[in-house]
Amino acid sequence: MVDSLTVDPLLADSVEKELLSIKPTWQYVGITNYFYDTSTPDIRHLLDIINVKYGPVVDTQRFTDEYVNRFAKPDVRFIDIRNNPNSRYNKHFPNVARLVDYIQTTYIPREYVVYRLMTNIQTIRPKWTMNAPHPDTRLDKFITVLYYVNDSDGDTFFFEGDMCISRMKPIKGTAAMYPSKTWHAGSTPTKHETRVVINMIFGPNR
Repeated sequence: MVDSLTVDPLLADSVEKELLSIKPTWQYVGITNYFYDTSTPDIRHLLDIINVKYGPVVDTQRFTDEYVNRFAKPDVRFIDIRNNPNSRYNKHFPNVARLVDYIQTTYIPREYVVYRLMTNIQTIRPKWTMNAPHPDTRLDKFITVLYYVNDSDGDTFFFEGDMCISRMKPIKGTAAMYPSKTWHAGSTPTKHETRVVINMIFGPNR
């Protein structure tokens, strides 16, 4: 199930200004994900069907700035990064912190914490393509919030098996909330210079 969230327009403006400035340190990633390569033959077959029905699926490059990843580094805590006055995050991204706090306290179970927090940006391309469908994690009980930083094209598609069950247009100040195991795929902008999203994954505090 995919829910739509909205935030205050003033906060949305502040986050957009912060992330479209020179503050982020964008890292180039040549592929969206490795889900296809690491999946079973049955799942690869489903992805091949999606490619025919909804594609073309082309796993294009992106740029990313990751703040927290407890999957890779369990000792890293969002609150530690946010409260450390000397951290790059605290100095440069206070409005992103406000956004995450608002979403966490408004929509997320109280006992949950941030497991991953990252910003992704895709740039304009001459032809539309869908990124490779994938889940954010294969673990149960985790929740993803995909926040749209700017108005753009390049819809997000959500799947059950090989069927698209929902589709969301990137509109600044809105977000999609869904179980992190949900298959989904962004797509490339062809009318806007950039498509910028913040990917937040929340899970039980372990």
